[in-house]
Amino acid sequence: MNTFRLIRLPLAQIGVMLMMTGCVAQTPNLDASFGDAVNMATSNQVANPQAALNAAPPDGMDGQAAKATMDRYHKSFERPPAQSNAYTIGVSSMTTPSAVAAP
Repeated sequence: MNTFRLIRLPLAQIGVMLMMTGCVAQTPNLDASFGDAVNMATSNQVANPQAALNAAPPDGMDGQAAKATMDRYHKSFERPPAQSNAYTIGVSSMTTPSAVAAP
């Protein structure tokens, strides 16, 4: 078998692929404004853009009240909530025949 013949097919395939790369359509102006909607939505959600320039402490709770609130919040995660049985929703507690009213 001729070795030139074995090399010719892959070289032809590579040449065709290189020629086809010129046919790829470039994206229009989509890339120029990529992410603008997210950046605009983020900037619209900022209440005070100049807040970083204000050195005064913010108005609000005093330190003791804030600490008590955070302690209560953290304590709420110490014990997991009781799991309810999903199959008992809407089921009455009438278990004995005497609890059913006679006609």
